[in-house]
Amino acid sequence: MEKTVYKVTIKLTEPLLGTVACSKSIWRDYITTKMEKDLKKEGKTDDQIKEEIDQTLEAVPETDELDKGLTSFFLDPDKGYHLRDYQIRAFFKSAAKAQKEYGAMKQLRSKVVEYLFIRPSRIYLAKPKAELEVVERPLRASTPQGERVAIARSHSIPADTEIAFEVHSLHDVLPEKLIRELLSYGEYCGLGQNRGSGFGRFEVVSFAEKGKRD
Repeated sequence: MEKTVYKVTIKLTEPLLGTVACSKSIWRDYITTKMEKDLKKEGKTDDQIKEEIDQTLEAVPETDELDKGLTSFFLDPDKGYHLRDYQIRAFFKSAAKAQKEYGAMKQLRSKVVEYLFIRPSRIYLAKPKAELEVVERPLRASTPQGERVAIARSHSIPADTEIAFEVHSLHDVLPEKLIRELLSYGEYCGLGQNRGSGFGRFEVVSFAEKGKRD
């Protein structure tokens, strides 16, 4: 399939919070609903979906009872903590939704869903034995019983960490200039949990075309 590949490196300007609940049972429930549905939309076969689910479950870190409720990152015991490709892709979807249109191009989010993909599938952030800082912050919610406050706890990757990945633009439907503009949205709303509060913001360190492929 014809595509243009761009090599991108971003640098965190704010800490990145983990989104992975440290419980395989929680992820198993999630996978059997939303993740499986999303993979089918991408045209994955049943065997490919099963392989993706198995790999995801293997990478979910287990914690002890004291860390119940903690969110972290996917963990490969040999290579380290990482994001998955679809987490970066989710950022592009949000950026496209915020921009809405590009010149005569409408419905940017649907164009991103169909024509923009991220590689590799695992994007490494820290070594396996890295001691990740835990960030705690209050969560407030209005309920019929009144306002409730809970403490959320997440592992974090520090600011100044560089993250490298490839952007694959199929059939050049999304041109280089647009992809750059979508990435600039990271200055305002970044990656990971609580990104709306400023966590996970980033800047682009380098962006270069790697080449066109069939």
